[in-house]
Amino acid sequence: MIQSLFLTWRGVGPDHDEIEAWCGRLRDLVAGGGRVDLVQVYTVSRPPADKTIGALPPDHLEAIAARARALGLRAEVFG
Repeated sequence: MIQSLFLTWRGVGPDHDEIEAWCGRLRDLVAGGGRVDLVQVYTVSRPPADKTIGALPPDHLEAIAARARALGLRAEVFG
């Protein structure tokens, strides 16, 4: 299982290049023979002490999970 935390920093979530890099790493793991049963995509669940950090909206989490699914992986969203 892969657990991946995504959040906002100063109101901005991960950009296209960051998500592409994450997808690339998932591809590398699978291509290298890694068995990935599940990818969990989540965000912060409580207000962080650092006020510059925030939760990523559910629709963004779903879009990220869809990228994992497009790679043939099972993905769940929490948050």
